[in-house]
Amino acid sequence: MDAASVDVASFLNAVQDRIEQLRQLRQDFIAAGAANASVTFNLSGRPFNLHRAGSVIEYRGCLALGLIVHAGDGREFDLGVDLLWSDEAWLIDTEAWVGNDDGGQDPLERLPQRTAADLPSCLRHLQAAVGDLARFRSHVSGAG
Repeated sequence: MDAASVDVASFLNAVQDRIEQLRQLRQDFIAAGAANASVTFNLSGRPFNLHRAGSVIEYRGCLALGLIVHAGDGREFDLGVDLLWSDEAWLIDTEAWVGNDDGGQDPLERLPQRTAADLPSCLRHLQAAVGDLARFRSHVSGAG
């Protein structure tokens, strides 16, 4: 396998590992009192522009991973990790949202953004970001 193929295989293996990590978190949330939870996954390899703080950044693609958690009290939580990549770097955002009475969502917490200049660092940050979703267990159990 050439170097590019090895990187693709590493990325795909890491994504599968993160999905397994989310499945375990799903079980943890249910054990903590969630009525239900489901793993979410979306991959787009199409370029797009993101407008932030008055500037425009072109990203080459996005991977969105997360959990939709239905708490025992009826609240719904959207816990997500977004991995975006450009020609220069990888960007990882970790956020939590809670459903509101108007049918929309309110931000619960946005964790510090992570960036990486190379694939191995990106994959380590991605693992940590998915692991950070566990901190919202107390919200689901009603202790948050």
